Amino acid sequence: MNQIMSAFRWIALVAPMLVAVVGRAGITLTERVATTPRHVFTLGDTGLPEQLAIRAATNDVPLAWRAEKEWPDALLSNIGRGPQLASPMRLEAMVDGLSVVVKAEAPAVLSQHDHGVEAVAKWRADKLKGNLRVVYAEDGSMTWRVTYDATETDLDRLDLVIEIAGPVDTAIAGNPVALAVKEQMPAEYGTLDTKPGVVWLNGRNPKGDGNFHQEQVSHFFLGNGDRGFTWLAGDGLEIDRDESSIGVELTSAKVTRWRIALVNKSARRGEATATFTILTHPARSKADDRRLVQWQVWPGQAATPGLTAGERSTCKDELVRADAGSVCEAAAKRALLEGAAGGEALGAAATVADRFPLGLFRYLAAPHTALTAQVRPNSAALTSAGASPAPDRVVLGRALLHDIGVDLRGLARRVEAANVLRALDEFGYFENDGKTEFLPYWRTRGIFQYGEAFEDDLGFATTTENPTARTRVSAFIRPTKAEKVRNTQVIRRKTLFVLVNEGTNAVRDYLYIWNPNYVFAGPNRLQAEHIYSQLDFSRIAPDGDWQRNRVERTLPELIKDRAGRATGLVKMNGIISRHHMSELMDVESVGIVRIAEREVQFAKEFYGDDLVKNGFQMYGPIYVPARGMRLLFGEGFVDLPNGVAGRVVDAKTGKPLSVPVHIFSGQVKESDTLDALKAGKDYVATVESDKDGRFRWTGFTAGTILAEVDGKVFPTRPQVSIRNDGGVVGDGAPHVRGRVDAVWPMTANSQQWPNRLPDRVGKWVDVLIEVDL
Repeated sequence: MNQIMSAFRWIALVAPMLVAVVGRAGITLTERVATTPRHVFTLGDTGLPEQLAIRAATNDVPLAWRAEKEWPDALLSNIGRGPQLASPMRLEAMVDGLSVVVKAEAPAVLSQHDHGVEAVAKWRADKLKGNLRVVYAEDGSMTWRVTYDATETDLDRLDLVIEIAGPVDTAIAGNPVALAVKEQMPAEYGTLDTKPGVVWLNGRNPKGDGNFHQEQVSHFFLGNGDRGFTWLAGDGLEIDRDESSIGVELTSAKVTRWRIALVNKSARRGEATATFTILTHPARSKADDRRLVQWQVWPGQAATPGLTAGERSTCKDELVRADAGSVCEAAAKRALLEGAAGGEALGAAATVADRFPLGLFRYLAAPHTALTAQVRPNSAALTSAGASPAPDRVVLGRALLHDIGVDLRGLARRVEAANVLRALDEFGYFENDGKTEFLPYWRTRGIFQYGEAFEDDLGFATTTENPTARTRVSAFIRPTKAEKVRNTQVIRRKTLFVLVNEGTNAVRDYLYIWNPNYVFAGPNRLQAEHIYSQLDFSRIAPDGDWQRNRVERTLPELIKDRAGRATGLVKMNGIISRHHMSELMDVESVGIVRIAEREVQFAKEFYGDDLVKNGFQMYGPIYVPARGMRLLFGEGFVDLPNGVAGRVVDAKTGKPLSVPVHIFSGQVKESDTLDALKAGKDYVATVESDKDGRFRWTGFTAGTILAEVDGKVFPTRPQVSIRNDGGVVGDGAPHVRGRVDAVWPMTANSQQWPNRLPDRVGKWVDVLIEVDL
């Protein structure tokens, strides 16, 4: 991650953009299976789905599986792909006081038309009869028309029941923007309880967020950040607002049972028809260039269609406000979180996170869809560059937690935001190569976590509040360049962690990486030498207190038998020792977060030998300010650069000299002419010092460095070696000219311990050439 890009380049991202057009294919029918580019519907006798599978795109799956031809069912379920139903969709009727499942009188007739695949069937539920027509479209939507005649029966309820397999943690009902305008929603709004039982219910005895929706619900989303379903009310629903019309239950088998009422009050009249629509998300694949597009300026005004089945037909704009994003996914390309739809904080002391609960914000960010999303903040109107950074930091953090962009024009501290974008660019975030994996906070269990697992019901708990409850971590993962290990090309991974603290108190805890093989393809091997190598020491005098070699003496070391920094994790005689000290890098400050070596011993006591087997790593403690974020980087294998950075000055006046500097790999005799030296086998390169007398050359390990002034050459100051324990080797005696076969003093990147990779020293040496004219 070389810091080569000016932060101000990223301010120029606020420029006109081109919208990528995503092509669509149709829907096909083979026997009783309807297939779209992203969905597979297996239709039963009633014409309803016996199974609905969401097809995985290559970019959906983890990096480690992308080259495989087949992906395990458990993997697909974890990322919201593969089969979605725990049981076939069904209609249930309460007829004459008995609950009856609707059955088909004959298998549904299936046909294909221009508008999609149509299923038509006659059905019966005891004495109740009816007709059913469902149209399956290429975008995964299902348009329903249910006709029934309750003249001769006592019909109390007619429900659609959908049992969803896999993780479901989000439910959004009604118009979230209208609710955000009216009142301050609790922090848990939109997020379902994880304990078995009824987790959402409206009506007389509401559960969860159902108490916010006593009126008839016309729009309901259920799913998580990877996929979901949206129900849109149509015409003909027989709903009593005092009775429950929407219910969500989590069974003991972790199946989410969703019950939607078409009739919830006694219906004694002739033939009636209820219509509604169910959308399946995602409807298509995400645009390849979305990460670049979502950080650019979006001209034009976002459309705001209504959230009902009838108004969905008005979705014709490419840019929609985020509250309509899920409803308009098939027609739109982009969703904008602005104003009361996820973008507007109420004041500098109340950030976006305080106004929009995380579950609601995630729904508006639409990661469950194929939309490219951006948040347009109002921080610039609330604060200034010299005031609290919280409004900007929370917006940037929330955007990165959900892999969406930010309109930089709405931020007060744009230069800081540009530093974030520069770090993302250097990491490869904006590359359109399909090699970036986004690992969101809702899918990191067993891979990494910030802070210990919190249990508030322990008998000896010192607090009933989890101090890190409002801190989340997402990650971006990319492959490293291929490295040759024992004659085999090995590709490891580099990871950028996004830690966001939305709370009002700072937190200081450890980052537990339970599965380094997932995020790094092995343990993190990033070392402080690599981090320090990116710092520019060129403006610091070579003999100054903060010159590079002296800074490197402060590196955290684990010295075992004089072996210095080591690699690997081993267990011997019941004691864990890490043969590799590694760090994470803060990509904004280029600071380091050290591995918590001693704490690993205690963690092993609680987590067992699997900790050693899996190469568990633990970093910190990591400080995350209140309403702030950190960006931390680690890498499975790094090429530690080495080189020389120096300065040429007039010895008498200290004036900088812009002159040629010659670099040689070995010893150089004083008696050799410059032309002969440059023609010799040890000649490496010639660089020109700049107007300040500074020069740099990468790849330097040891050799001789000479400055040329008016045809004469001048050596560097005599060098000393610094041991890993901080001691100094060498007396630094001045160079004496005129001896027979005298050689110019050599310079070396010296390490006083064995190095497994001698060509990857990972150190820079600072030199000073004083010219005595």
